[in-house]
Amino acid sequence: MTSKDVFPFFSDGWIEAVEEELQALVDVAGDDGASVRFTLAETYRDAPAGVPGESGGCVGLVMAIADGRARIRRGHDAAFDVGIEAYWPDAIEAVRLVGADYEASRAQRYGNGRLRFSGDLTKVPAFLGPLHDRIAARTA
Repeated sequence: MTSKDVFPFFSDGWIEAVEEELQALVDVAGDDGASVRFTLAETYRDAPAGVPGESGGCVGLVMAIADGRARIRRGHDAAFDVGIEAYWPDAIEAVRLVGADYEASRAQRYGNGRLRFSGDLTKVPAFLGPLHDRIAARTA
């Protein structure tokens, strides 16, 4: 896989690409990346049947950083630092947006209750700032 490969949202290739992008940010962060322990758990509602891991219209994605290693997997994790709950149709659109377009979409979804955050947002490592735009670049 190269940094130019793009994949459909939530596909096996996409999961690997996102993990690659997350690991690159951890590596560039140096000591900060090596020492952080952080887990982000995302839940997508209204997922269509056939999406890998779908159960009752719901899928999950867990991103974890520990000991300088990034891991991403489908599923759910009740022990997270930050949780995100969103709707699949919105996520399909938003995952490809970048910059101001993404920020406007996120604000609209948050404002109308279609995007919710839980946990302690202050625990999000600063070095993850570019992650969404890097994911967008890897999403077909």
